[in-house]
Amino acid sequence: MTKRICHLLITIPFLSLATFPAFSPDQLTRFKILEVHDGDSLKIDNQNRPLHIRLNHIDAPELEQKPWGELSRQKLNTLIKECKAELVLEKSGTDHYGRTLAELFCGSESLNQKMISTGLATVYIYAKFQNRTQKRNYLNSIRLARLHRLGFWSTGLINPYHWRAAHKKARLPKSKRVRQNRRVSNSEGKGFQ
Repeated sequence: MTKRICHLLITIPFLSLATFPAFSPDQLTRFKILEVHDGDSLKIDNQNRPLHIRLNHIDAPELEQKPWGELSRQKLNTLIKECKAELVLEKSGTDHYGRTLAELFCGSESLNQKMISTGLATVYIYAKFQNRTQKRNYLNSIRLARLHRLGFWSTGLINPYHWRAAHKKARLPKSKRVRQNRRVSNSEGKGFQ
C-alpha cells in the first residue's frame, strides 16, 4: 500500500509536466510557419495540424492592392526569417472565418506592431486591445508611420477595410454573388427581396 502511494506521488508530477505546457495555453512556441498568405495572415503547422492565423489588431493591404499587398506580405516574411529569438504566437480567440487571432512575437517584440510601424499595415478598425497601454502603443506606431510617410502612407492607398468593402461583390465566386436591389415577384404579384 505504501509503495503504491509513493509510486503515485512520484508519477503524478511527471504526468502533469507532460500534460501542461510551460507557457500559457494561449501561447504557441513550437510551430513551423508553412505559408505567409499576406501581411496579416499566415498558416502554421502546430503539432502536425495546420492552423490558420490572423494577426490580431492589424489590417494589411490585400494582395490585389498592388504593389502594397505583395510588399506587406514580403515584409512579414522577412521579419519572420530575420528573427533571431524564439517566435511566439499569443492567441486571443478566433475570427468569423474560424482563423485563430494571435499576436506574433520575435522574442519580446511584437511583429504585428512592427508591421504598422513600417507603414505596411494599419490598425484594424474593430481591434479589441487588452489594455490602454497596448492600444496607445499601436496608435503611436501608426501615428509615426503616417508622420514619416512610411510604406503605403507615402501614397493615397485606400484603407484595406474600405477597399474590401468596395470590392466585396467582385471578390465573391459567382455562385455566392447576390444581386442587390432586385425585386422578385411571387405568383400573387407581391414583391419580396
